[in-house]
Amino acid sequence: MEPARLGSIPAGLHRAPPAPSRRRAVEEEPAAARVTAAAEGWTADRLGAVERSALRVAVHELETDDVPAEVAISEAVAFTKRYASDDGAKLVNGILGRIQREEAA
Repeated sequence: MEPARLGSIPAGLHRAPPAPSRRRAVEEEPAAARVTAAAEGWTADRLGAVERSALRVAVHELETDDVPAEVAISEAVAFTKRYASDDGAKLVNGILGRIQREEAA
């Protein structure tokens, strides 16, 4: 057997595994289930990438109590407003508000 050279990749490991489809990856995410449940008539995979990212981070922060809920929601809304649109920010605010109310109940 020949010794491996520095920087060489072993046979069979040179390819990355196939990426799951975008829809499948979004559906398997725990935050996506909460977002879909809170967004009437919308599923997480129908949201834009910026909105999904903001919601994903904010839901994580709401679940872990690392940050006060108001701060997590405010940051997500500001992020969405800056990088997406005012309408997207309103949608993110509504979804996160509903998730927060459900947690408080």
